[in-house]
Amino acid sequence: MLKHHHESETMDEHATAPGALKDTRLLLVEDEVLIAMDVSDFLEDAGARVDHAVSLGRALALARANRYDGAVLDVTLGRHDNCVPVAEVLHADGVPFILHSGDPERQGEVVAAFTAPLVRKPSAPEEVIAALSAELRKARATAEA
Repeated sequence: MLKHHHESETMDEHATAPGALKDTRLLLVEDEVLIAMDVSDFLEDAGARVDHAVSLGRALALARANRYDGAVLDVTLGRHDNCVPVAEVLHADGVPFILHSGDPERQGEVVAAFTAPLVRKPSAPEEVIAALSAELRKARATAEA
């Protein structure tokens, strides 16, 4: 099941406040350098430590070598790759993630394969932070149960 986040949805004020992601280690998989810089900056402004990968190979290496609290995954990576292998590694490790895509229809089957929230590009920082914060809270609640 795919959950879409839209600006019209009510956002948790705590999730979008500075420090909302304090002490979280995140993996950002984004092949567009300017978008990656923007997303990385606002995640860091929210308190996260961010590792960034521009390619599928680098993303897989980071996902396998590190323990992340969460991730933001661009669906389409370059001309021929997508985020599925990285999402599978993260899912197997119990790491929550959100999908961040400007063209989810192009990768519809990929997007539909995950229950992760989809935040459409372009997106406001608050949308990404709120969606990611919600997934992190759910993961913590599940781990504590």
